[in-house]
Amino acid sequence: MSYSGDPSNSPKDAVRFLIGDTEAPEVFTDTEILFMLGQEGNFWLASATLCERAQASKSGGALISKRVGGLSESYSEAATWYATQASYYRRRGTVHAVPTFTEEAQIFSFRQFDIPGFPNPPLRKRGSVPAVNEELE
Repeated sequence: MSYSGDPSNSPKDAVRFLIGDTEAPEVFTDTEILFMLGQEGNFWLASATLCERAQASKSGGALISKRVGGLSESYSEAATWYATQASYYRRRGTVHAVPTFTEEAQIFSFRQFDIPGFPNPPLRKRGSVPAVNEELE
């Protein structure tokens, strides 16, 4: 794990900060986080998916809590925290999502959707507003 201590340092560090994976033992490897960053649109969505994954692993076993000496851990609380964070990060990530386009999708022309044999729509000069009964030129 290579958390720098500064979430603004890289998207990977931002994800580690958001999901609370900043100390050993790590929940996810750098490779797993980098993979998820490549799959999702931004670090918010990557964090949401990783929280969902952590929540599934925390709640997937039959073990609900564990006590060793004076230390105890409740896996149901951790699963609930991850589920809550995943929901929040997914909402944040959706707002920040940037649509992606393939190169082919960007090739279009101004008249691409004109139908042959039909007249082009009337145009008017910039800034001019036609009167109610006035026809466009």
